[in-house]
Amino acid sequence: MDGARLYDGELPEQVKENLIRGVQPHEKRVVINLANISRIVAPDDSIRVYDDFMSDWRYDRSEFLKTSHGNCYLCGKDHIREACYISDDVQGREVVVGNECVYKHIEIVTDGVEGLTGDAKKDFLKIKMGEAKDRFFKAKFNLDYGAKAIEYINGVIDNDWLYEKTTVGYAKRAFRMLTKRGYISQKTSTFEWFKSIDLDAANANRVMELKRFKEMHAPFSTTSAVVTLTASRKAMEATRFRSMAEKQADLGWLNTDQASRIGTVEINIRKYGLSGLRYGNKDFLDLIMENERNGGPEPNPADDIIASSSFSTLNEWETNFVKQMQDRIQHGFKMSEKQQALLTKIYVRVVE
Repeated sequence: MDGARLYDGELPEQVKENLIRGVQPHEKRVVINLANISRIVAPDDSIRVYDDFMSDWRYDRSEFLKTSHGNCYLCGKDHIREACYISDDVQGREVVVGNECVYKHIEIVTDGVEGLTGDAKKDFLKIKMGEAKDRFFKAKFNLDYGAKAIEYINGVIDNDWLYEKTTVGYAKRAFRMLTKRGYISQKTSTFEWFKSIDLDAANANRVMELKRFKEMHAPFSTTSAVVTLTASRKAMEATRFRSMAEKQADLGWLNTDQASRIGTVEINIRKYGLSGLRYGNKDFLDLIMENERNGGPEPNPADDIIASSSFSTLNEWETNFVKQMQDRIQHGFKMSEKQQALLTKIYVRVVE
């Protein structure tokens, strides 16, 4: 109402009693609290009724609070996080109230139409709070993780061949969440995966792995180490691997057993890519790359041990171990660090 004003001073008990006459007991506090901040005095100095001055207030917006330390101005409920702001534009004042109090007491008018009621009003508030939560969690995610998160997730997707299938799957789900909402929902397995990642270390490690990948593939091409990171890339990697491996076989760098594995490893590269190779297949790829870098195969220390005249001085276990390592190396499999250390120890004792 134009010309209405706040009551000057504390509301007299008689005014309070008149305002709450006929009001349900649990709503008396709401009436008095709103009266304390409303323009309840009409231009003719009479006291306006509750339904009249309540209409001065309009729903303005919803916000999701950082902590649950807020309280509803109308009913006094503590620890609210889903806060609604109501405004009296004439006063230029706003207060925070809970969703439920807005639903019960404050009119919501949308696009100039008649005020919302019932389920339509409840749905409207629910939508607005959903938008508020999205704003809150987006801002929080950007503050906590920022551009480093985007860099990591895009890096996993763009270089999927560097990562396990599970990691790539999580990254794609995280990307969809970021695209849709601007944050990764906390109550998801995707966030549980994401929050354990050291983003600085992970991003730095990817740069190192890409550099290593380019160095490994330098012999393959004079133009580019990485042409595409799709299925065609895997086919290209497999073709180049076969070309290099067959060349080494022709040069005598690979024995018959090693050369027989070229086809199996090629198939696995076409299926999983270079980074997807595991166990013996990865060992064989590393052998081919080491041969290429070194300009030929490294001597097999087990061959020298067996050829030594002192080989007969080894006990039965040591003899069997050396033969097993000879066979392992000849087939293109790596030794473990422990096996390598033990073979070196025997080599020093027998050969040197």
